[in-house]
Amino acid sequence: MRPLRELQKLIIKTRVRAGLSQTKLAEKLDTTQSAISKLESSDNFNPELKTFIRILHVLTENIEEDSSNELYEAFKEAIKSPLQEAAATLNEER
Repeated sequence: MRPLRELQKLIIKTRVRAGLSQTKLAEKLDTTQSAISKLESSDNFNPELKTFIRILHVLTENIEEDSSNELYEAFKEAIKSPLQEAAATLNEER
């Protein structure tokens, strides 16, 4: 499974474990429930980095440390490949 898809599933799992509905998460992120629904159900899950960070911040405030670590690890794995590709491109341009 792709890291981003794994992260998407983990965000849903963590939100539920934290006792947050899509509506409550949306309120905390200053967005709409439909935006959260789209984020959680999209086959093309690829939100902006700032969106990831905001979600991580809200969810980690509402969950136990073990779940928080799992979410951070999934996040790191999801962004590792794009960051490595960007670094390789920069090195090639030098």
